[in-house]
Amino acid sequence: MPDNKRIATLLAFTYLLEYTATDDVIDLFDLLVKGLLSKSKREGEQQRLRTLKDLDAAALKLAEVVEVLIDNECDDINVRIEAFTRVSQEQLSQAVAKVKSLARPEDDEYYDLLLSRWRGIRIFLPSLLSQIEFSSSENAAHILDALLFLRSIEGQNRPDMSAAPLKVITKGWTRYCINSNGTIDRKAYTFCVLQSLRSALRRRDVFVAKSQRYCDPRAKLLSDEAWSAQRAGICRTLDFQPTFDSSLSILKQELDEAYRRTAANFENNTAVRIEHKDGKDNLVLTPIDKLVDPPSLITLKRQVTAMLPKVDLPEVMLDN
Repeated sequence: MPDNKRIATLLAFTYLLEYTATDDVIDLFDLLVKGLLSKSKREGEQQRLRTLKDLDAAALKLAEVVEVLIDNECDDINVRIEAFTRVSQEQLSQAVAKVKSLARPEDDEYYDLLLSRWRGIRIFLPSLLSQIEFSSSENAAHILDALLFLRSIEGQNRPDMSAAPLKVITKGWTRYCINSNGTIDRKAYTFCVLQSLRSALRRRDVFVAKSQRYCDPRAKLLSDEAWSAQRAGICRTLDFQPTFDSSLSILKQELDEAYRRTAANFENNTAVRIEHKDGKDNLVLTPIDKLVDPPSLITLKRQVTAMLPKVDLPEVMLDN
């Protein structure tokens, strides 16, 4: 290449490389958090399977006592005597303790096992907080506040957690993040923030500066002045109404017509029905029959794919 083009190409490559590297960092962060969550849940389910025998034995002991409590023929005065006759007080206490230690809430995600992987998080967390610049939409401002708090306490062995933003703590994490004395557990809080950050990045509620895949989606929208200048031409090209009110009026009319047409044809429509289940009316649609691709179409797809040239992405960028 000539010197000018070579320097420009190198500059463009360096510029894009920073964006690509940032995307790779976020991808690795996503995979790591996903792997930690999946591994903890898998190990928790395996442990639960190993303890089912003990849990069943304790539950059967409690069931014997409950049978006495709900027996109408047993006098109230003799309930305790009859219950301890079947199951001794010591056995009953052991069964209660066993159930409390083994039983888990319905929405439990085995976050307690996740906390044991704190050392793995510490390997990358300081660099993530210091090197990646995050921003957010209004809906995820509480996640950004939590990230800023984690950045502020980074490097402190015993930070003051009283200033931690609490809005980021989800229902499942509450019993782990907030101790019985009202203090905040740093490890649980950090894992909670990282899980929320991963979800927000996937929804694009949190975005990253100098990134291609995780950038602010609003940044590529036309500004107010640019949109005003191009609105008429764009709406004409797309066959849209130039104002919101006129578009909304048309959509209202189309929706009303669709409802009325559906209601008129409902009794004769064999593809839809209403089933009453659990005290609610549920709309049930008959699945659409799958269309099998004919052999000629499959052959055509293979021929077209074979005719496409194999070009590396850098070559396409350089040609443009």
